[in-house]
Amino acid sequence: MNKAHPIRILASGKSDFSYNRTQILFNGIEQHPKLQLDYYPINSRSSFDRKRFQQKAAAADFIFIPAFRHRDVSFIKRLSETPVIFDPLISKYLTKKDYGQSWKAPLKFYLDKIPFKKSDILIADTEAHKNYYCKTFKIAKEKVILVPIGVDSEVFFPIEKKVESKFCVGFYGNFNPLQAVDKIVNAAKILEQDLNITFKIVGGGFDFQKVQALVSKLQLSNMTFIGKVPYATLNKEINSFDICLGVFGDSQKTDVVVPNKIFHYAACKKAIISKDNQAMKEFFQHGHDMLLINNSAKEIADSILQLKSDAQLRNKLANNIYENVINKYDKNHISEMLYQELKNYS
Repeated sequence: MNKAHPIRILASGKSDFSYNRTQILFNGIEQHPKLQLDYYPINSRSSFDRKRFQQKAAAADFIFIPAFRHRDVSFIKRLSETPVIFDPLISKYLTKKDYGQSWKAPLKFYLDKIPFKKSDILIADTEAHKNYYCKTFKIAKEKVILVPIGVDSEVFFPIEKKVESKFCVGFYGNFNPLQAVDKIVNAAKILEQDLNITFKIVGGGFDFQKVQALVSKLQLSNMTFIGKVPYATLNKEINSFDICLGVFGDSQKTDVVVPNKIFHYAACKKAIISKDNQAMKEFFQHGHDMLLINNSAKEIADSILQLKSDAQLRNKLANNIYENVINKYDKNHISEMLYQELKNYS
């Protein structure tokens, strides 16, 4: 790698580059003195200016393909010899298994394997995810670099919460098997006699109707569903919670990821309850900066009561996870991790 100039990264792919993970990386890269970022999106392959792209690619040290753009790796590799960094964020194969859509899994296996093999550098967000990629798709470990999701603390930050009569247990996310919102609903049923506890649920998606049907069946009145909200208002919503709920799924995917929202909650200085899994323990410690529990409705309910009744523990967890994330996983730390990996690439 030429040390005379910053490492030049060309972002390309059929993307607007606005997804949370990508924005954290790019905002950090743009503020890093030894990294330089340029963009050449693929709006349409039929109208794609290949000559202009190849000129930009030849001037770059790396081409970066962002989250979810598995299909762009082969296309870009055909057009340029510049090393390709691919940040898939998810395994399409593992996601289909997570949804129980086994009939789609064989195709998705190759939609992962081919771009994973063709990319020169593959990014994983957790060590558990890296191990999954390497074992499942026979990827050499030295090819996969670890860059956690992290957070942009200019977007997510604490806001002083108004004192309210009810204790607000908050959740945001997509309603999918990873999240297991049904377990949160069942925890709310266990706690329905405590009139000082309310649940605020932000989001929607695959299991939304299923969750609504369960709430109706259980005749719950202690849950408020906000629906999907603009990304720009998420910080305000999180800061309206007293404590935050993470993920509680039973699938393999739940055990290898740390979702965006965990870092968002942490940057807002909130106490968090989430499933005890391999990936979470790479970053967080039970009882020190998070409550990591078995993912049953009973344990979720018991942990909510514990944090509601113990303000000292609640504040300890919130303060410790805030310091942990801000001092290790803010966007500038994330871009530095990427830089340290890339500067030694040859």
